[in-house]
Amino acid sequence: MSTPVSPSPAAPGFTLPGLRWIVAFLLLLASVIHSVDRLIFSILAPTIQADLGLTDHDYGNVISIFLFAYAIGYLVTGRLGDRLGTRLSLGIYVAWWSLADLFTGFAKSVASLGACRFLLGIGEAGLPTTAPRVVAEWFPAKERAVAIGMYSVGGAIGATITPILAVGIANRYGWQAVFVITGIVGIAFAGLWLAIYRRPQEHPWLGAKERAALVADREAEPDTTPKIPAKQAWKILLTSPVVWTVLCSRLLTDPVWFFYNFWFAKYLNTERGFDQQALGGIWVIFLAADAGFLLSGFISMWFMRRG
Repeated sequence: MSTPVSPSPAAPGFTLPGLRWIVAFLLLLASVIHSVDRLIFSILAPTIQADLGLTDHDYGNVISIFLFAYAIGYLVTGRLGDRLGTRLSLGIYVAWWSLADLFTGFAKSVASLGACRFLLGIGEAGLPTTAPRVVAEWFPAKERAVAIGMYSVGGAIGATITPILAVGIANRYGWQAVFVITGIVGIAFAGLWLAIYRRPQEHPWLGAKERAALVADREAEPDTTPKIPAKQAWKILLTSPVVWTVLCSRLLTDPVWFFYNFWFAKYLNTERGFDQQALGGIWVIFLAADAGFLLSGFISMWFMRRG
């Protein structure tokens, strides 16, 4: 449901043209940080295992803990976002997962690694539950697909740069520094988000023309969403062919994507003898994923236009 935008003009003073696209760029940056913080553990896994004496079984347990927390986090962060609003909730989520990422650099055992990655999973689940709401608040209906595309490609960009950044920093300063540095970057971004972001009806930098465009879009899109009891809503979801189609597609694609996210670097190290320096080159795979992401978007648009 979209939040109504006040038709009153912005207060006199500084305004920023195209402010909504700056908001979209902030979401893109959040998505890049989100991806980097999730992937650095798997890229550096061989080095971390050797340093802390962890087995592959230990590594697998830590990954499972993260994924379990990530699943739980969807429920927790979604409800919390309803209460706190997009600005405060996303700021909290980014700061939360960034602190968890930073503390990973001080972990000395499977238990401490698992605890840090559990907290990371809870926090990181907040971005995909909040970002679409930000887009709905700031963008007219006809521009939302583009804004969501900008935010979504951030994950692929993050996956592409993670091997280069992680290996480069680890070779110079040690693997612990990678988590500390990326954690600090995330905390700084959380502060930037809280400093800049406001809803359109509250933002002092929003110009009159952009405000009027958002008002016109909200008026053309009245809130006619029916109030449905929770039990009935679950029944509608579980009997929807669209929901099952999406679920089945994710069941087919997610195992492959998570393998590349969490196990491909381990495979190359264990079975193919890649050292940490060589693992920095797997960014090429994620660059191909970037291209596939963009291409699939254009293909989807092509089919949608043809019904």
